[in-house]
Amino acid sequence: MSTDPALRESSGDRPAEPDELERLRHLLFQAEREQLAGLTRRLDDPDVRAVETGSVLSESVRLAVARGPGLAVTMAPMVEEAIHASVRRDPAKLVDAIFPVMGPAIRRSIAATLRDMIQSLNQVLESSVSWRGLMWRVEAHRTGKPFAEIALLHTLVYQVEQVFLIHARTGLLLQHVVATSGLSPDPHVVSGMLTAIQDFVNESFNAGTPGALATMNVGDLTVWIEPGRHAYLAGIVRGHAPMELRSTMQDALAFTHGQHALLLERFQGNAVPFEACRPLLEACLQAKYVDRRTGVDRRTTGVSRQLGVLLAIVGVLLATWGVQSFRSSRRWSQFVDRLRAEPGIVLVTAETRAGRYFVAGLRDPLAADPARLQTEAGYEPGEIASRWEPYQAADPGFVLSRAATLLTPPSTARLGFDRGVLTVQGTAPRAWMLDRLRLALFVPGVDAVKTDGLRSQEIVDAEARANAVQRHQILFAVDSDTLDPGQQPAIEALAADVRALMAAAQSAAVDVSVEAFGQTDETGSETENAKLGARRAERVLAALVAGGLDRRLFVVRASQATDRSSDDGQRARKRRVELHVRLTPAVDASESR
Repeated sequence: MSTDPALRESSGDRPAEPDELERLRHLLFQAEREQLAGLTRRLDDPDVRAVETGSVLSESVRLAVARGPGLAVTMAPMVEEAIHASVRRDPAKLVDAIFPVMGPAIRRSIAATLRDMIQSLNQVLESSVSWRGLMWRVEAHRTGKPFAEIALLHTLVYQVEQVFLIHARTGLLLQHVVATSGLSPDPHVVSGMLTAIQDFVNESFNAGTPGALATMNVGDLTVWIEPGRHAYLAGIVRGHAPMELRSTMQDALAFTHGQHALLLERFQGNAVPFEACRPLLEACLQAKYVDRRTGVDRRTTGVSRQLGVLLAIVGVLLATWGVQSFRSSRRWSQFVDRLRAEPGIVLVTAETRAGRYFVAGLRDPLAADPARLQTEAGYEPGEIASRWEPYQAADPGFVLSRAATLLTPPSTARLGFDRGVLTVQGTAPRAWMLDRLRLALFVPGVDAVKTDGLRSQEIVDAEARANAVQRHQILFAVDSDTLDPGQQPAIEALAADVRALMAAAQSAAVDVSVEAFGQTDETGSETENAKLGARRAERVLAALVAGGLDRRLFVVRASQATDRSSDDGQRARKRRVELHVRLTPAVDASESR
């Protein structure tokens, strides 16, 4: 077989030259070398890695988000830190970015809060029956404005509703106070917006001086701004405040700078130390109202005093009638709710007819009397007309009551009811079980009867008699089947218990079989002991038959003790005759049918 000389020489004829080995490697591993070189360039070149990572980054993020919140939890600290750094570096950029969204929201929030305040004040002032209040109500009806707004316009001169202490460099809120009746939107959002507005004014009009914006009107409100070196005050004013108020705000701002200059200069976001400035800000929450006792309303000077008194009387009468009507309506509503909640009563109609109350519906005979409920609610017998049709409710209490009335169970039996099933537990006479219990399915609401926990009283008595018979033991002497004269009382007591057992079994309709076990101790042979035990049992049965019992009732058994006893007393107790009773239900043709 021919072989390439180069390969032959490299395989063993002579050592291969380095150039030849390199050519051989080139032939064998060139493709792999190129692949490894390409992988090395991809791994070592950051530009290539960046391009490849960017091509799959969006898909990786999408898969990470779909897999769970892990990516969001991981990136949350980085995003929060980036936002904080941006706010510290240039808060105006963030304010400019969110203002188109937050501005309308803040205005809507302030408007909604103002409406809520006016409605609350309107509820308070609606109870006013003074002449001035009546005239304001006429004006509110004529102009279409809320009564509270009219009253506020006539009595309020001015009121400072809120005061903000804001850091000038960061725009963060240092402290905020609000009047009791003032609005309370998010103070942090308001402080950010005020700072953004000032920055906008300064940049747009090249004001160049901080605090160029001193006053700003927002609807019925006026914003007064007092600038300072490190912080400024902003007061929300309703009405026409005097210029002395600006002096108060300037004094508060100057005192704040004097006491907290170092904190203001080095402020990094912790506003807790400025809690001490609250008394200064609260001093700016001033208000002034018209004295109603001395105020003059020119529109009312021409109205006669008699008309005012008449309107006041009418107002009092209307208020009295309204209170009585409200109480009557509330009492009627409570009475109707009581009827609806009462078991066994189905309220169909509850209304007013010709000035009288009227109720109608269905009522179970076992339910509460509506007339009694009416009296308890404070109504006279003739105030409410009613019509009730009888029906039988499926309430468990009513079903149990009807079952107890129909079945008349003995005191030893307990009735229960749940979801249409009547359960009977305990003991009861056999005659009651055969006669009355079959009527249970005729009780309205009962779909099935469960008697697993019910036993015949006669069977219980028969079992007790059987236990009494089985407790008797007739003892014998060693190697003897003769009755000891001293055992005669025991024989007579056993015969009496057997007769009582037979009587109880007959009442319980059960058959009785009695096994007489003649037992011996372990001495003697097994054969002899079996015969001796049988003779002892026959001796006892003969005595019982002589006492008037039927011999066919008994079956003779013999047994021998297997354990060894060294005590004479223990061996004496083994030489005995005892009876074992078995009770079996008797088959009665009438009961089977």
